[in-house]
Amino acid sequence: MNKKGTLIHWILFGIIGAIGLFLYYSGTFESSNTPLGSWQLEMVNSFLHKSELDMMKLDLSARETGQKVILELAGRGGFLETSPCGVENGVNRWNVVDKWCLPEEKGNMKKLFFQLFPNPEKRVFSELTIDGERIMASGGTRTLKSTDFYLRQYTYDYSFNVNVQYSFDEYAQLAAEARRMVDTCRKEEELQKCLNRMKLTHWYYTSCDAQSVPQQTRIWLFCVKSPNNVEINEKVVEYNLALDFTEFTSTS
Repeated sequence: MNKKGTLIHWILFGIIGAIGLFLYYSGTFESSNTPLGSWQLEMVNSFLHKSELDMMKLDLSARETGQKVILELAGRGGFLETSPCGVENGVNRWNVVDKWCLPEEKGNMKKLFFQLFPNPEKRVFSELTIDGERIMASGGTRTLKSTDFYLRQYTYDYSFNVNVQYSFDEYAQLAAEARRMVDTCRKEEELQKCLNRMKLTHWYYTSCDAQSVPQQTRIWLFCVKSPNNVEINEKVVEYNLALDFTEFTSTS
């Protein structure tokens, strides 16, 4: 055999050897009973499925906490604690004569949310973001690791972005309605007649369930139902607040 024939022989031998190695390592000649794609299937079952369930639980927890905070703040007139204008029979006041103390409802939502949000891992989340009816925050990343012989892991974004089906814009609407009633009726001697004329149908005296007209006072308690009929847990959101209709006398 000449040198050219010998060279061709070894080239063919090398090609055949390479093909054999490829088939061996690709599993074509594997004698194991493990079906093709089992590694990928294990990834889906062990990691992707678990991470999706984890994210669903996170979203559900965030939505439930958000709606709980919404109801609690509404019951307190939007405040975390006591209004700077004081309290009347346990209800936060929105004004004292001509001074208004309107709540910072979004800021209070951000503070109270993580006080009530279940977080057994003590994970650090970013500040809560409120965008319309959506709330969102990032808790960084989370990693799942395999427990079998093979070293595998899956890292995913641990954040929530959920719709709480409620907008804090309702507070601005209620504040405008409250100012209009106070400005119009504070000078009226027959306060009830004025309020009966001025208040909208979602404003109730003292209680949304059993109205009671205050007597011999210019500070009235109100229960106000969501002007947009927003329901949480099949009940319309209710706000509790007090308004001062004492006549303002300018000293100038």
